[in-house]
Amino acid sequence: MQQIAEGAKDKLVIFLRAGASESGHLRLQSSHCEPTKTLVGLRLGDLLKAEAMATQQSLTESGVSNFSLQIDQLDEESLGFLLMFSQLSVLALGKALNLNPLDQPGVERGKILCKALLKNPSLYKS
Repeated sequence: MQQIAEGAKDKLVIFLRAGASESGHLRLQSSHCEPTKTLVGLRLGDLLKAEAMATQQSLTESGVSNFSLQIDQLDEESLGFLLMFSQLSVLALGKALNLNPLDQPGVERGKILCKALLKNPSLYKS
């Protein structure tokens, strides 16, 4: 976090927030250290939400590009949405930067190695 906030402003931070996590009803029952005693009785969901909001505001104030994706819950459908969103974002960014994200030598080497492994499953199966 320190490096992102104080370092080069060349990153994009994405906050993934799940409503199901932020609405949790479990409460902190006790604390064994002084700095966290003020949290006793608070819901874990409220703590997660406050941490996400405060961290995002801090990065915004530091000039770090960021945005938040909010989903109801982290399930198969939401995960599929997030994966597709990520892929489309890379494609759009590549077009905006006049790059072809589907034809990159560094990525191609991984594809070649993956295909070789798939031809010989004994190399990756235990």
